[in-house]
Amino acid sequence: MSETIDTLLHEDRSFPPSPEFTAQANLGDAAIYDQADRDPEGWWVSWAEKLDWFEPWNQVMEWNRP
Repeated sequence: MSETIDTLLHEDRSFPPSPEFTAQANLGDAAIYDQADRDPEGWWVSWAEKLDWFEPWNQVMEWNRP
C-alpha cells in the first residue's frame, strides 16, 4: 500500500450525526441543507449578504488543498 502524502490526504469517510444530535439542531428546515448541498458557494453568498461588513467582499471562498 502506497502511503504518500497525496494518498493520505484523500478522505472519503462520512460521519453522520446521531438522531439525538440532529434533534437538537438549530436549523430545522431541510431545504436549507439541500440548498447548501447543491450549491455550497451560493449558499454562503446568500448568508454572507445578510451580514454587515466593514469592507465589501469579492470572493466567497478560497481553499487550496494542502
